[in-house]
Amino acid sequence: MMIIKKMITFLKLEMTPSCQVSSIDRATYLCNSPVVGESRKKTADDLTDEDMTDLMIATTLVQDAVNRRCIEINEDKNSFVAWRNYNNPGLLFLHQLCLLIMFLLLLVEDPAVKRLDVEPYYYIPLSVEVLILLFFCFRLDQLRRSQGYENWKNPKNLIFSLAIALTFIDITVYVILREVEGVSVRPNPDGLERREIFRFMRALRPIFIICSEEKESMRRAVTNIWKTIPDILSVLLLLICSILLFALMALKLFGERDMTQYGAPSYYFKDYWNSFYDLYVLMTTANSPDVFMPAYNDSDGWMIFFMIFIILDTYIFMNLFLAVIYNNYKNNVKSDVENILGMKEYKLRRAFRIFQRVFGQVDYSMFKWLMEQTSNDRNGIKRNKNNKAYNLCE
Repeated sequence: MMIIKKMITFLKLEMTPSCQVSSIDRATYLCNSPVVGESRKKTADDLTDEDMTDLMIATTLVQDAVNRRCIEINEDKNSFVAWRNYNNPGLLFLHQLCLLIMFLLLLVEDPAVKRLDVEPYYYIPLSVEVLILLFFCFRLDQLRRSQGYENWKNPKNLIFSLAIALTFIDITVYVILREVEGVSVRPNPDGLERREIFRFMRALRPIFIICSEEKESMRRAVTNIWKTIPDILSVLLLLICSILLFALMALKLFGERDMTQYGAPSYYFKDYWNSFYDLYVLMTTANSPDVFMPAYNDSDGWMIFFMIFIILDTYIFMNLFLAVIYNNYKNNVKSDVENILGMKEYKLRRAFRIFQRVFGQVDYSMFKWLMEQTSNDRNGIKRNKNNKAYNLCE
């Protein structure tokens, strides 16, 4: 039913006047759209091989719009075939399974969970990891054939490729240090065991999730957080400077006083960085009231200092900082959603132009064929649902 609703939506958009429709690049699209001329009415039985190729491209565009895929594919048959192969349900499931296994390997790799330790057969998880990396290389090659080399060279794919290359190097170095005699593992007079070599490149494994084409929503969230950072630096600097100033004041006020008689530790505001850390924690209220009770026991007047700090940093600057983060993140997400919706409309309009060129008009035979091609239901869409959806579109 999702696909039927999407078809109803973009057919309504097509009948909407241009001045009422928002698009990411309507003018560019209309210039590049094929000219729709008068053509005889066709049915699914009259389609030629060229028509089937065009309809394959159109149905792929509809599926991309329904599944919110914003990737740009080359305008040729081979690229669209490679893209459809990339989105094969079996390969998509295998990709998810490989990501899961990649992280579960941490349970058996050294240092492993005691009951799951596979030593001395460390090459078993290593071989599984190599197979997974080769599968990731195959998936990247599918993307390259779909997008073309120029479009493929984007930061996401380059970072993914770099992570794979570094992991292969890490595996090679690990095997050499484990197996080749005469190689010094670590300069240690106690003779460190070879099995205690640590593979640092395992820290790159989250990149395989973030940079996977299937994890676009997660990647967008990370991207939006990254875009938010430059906008909050000024407020963050103000907050840090405020804590630094109060830390200096606390050092001068309490540094030379003996607060140990009131239960304070020996390092109580005795140096600048301890003062900064204590006040930073106080801003989060994690050490309140423990941090100011010794000063309060010494004199009630010292509470004025801590009250001013809490009001300024905890209730004003901290809330201002969170508000700026929320506002900028919301704006970035809004812009991102607008781009997604614009790309969906663009792809649906391209698909509609192809259908219009091939069939001459959008009739029931074309609509039924499209529903059968784009439906995820193996048994097809029921006839009464097709009739209802088509009547709504009309």
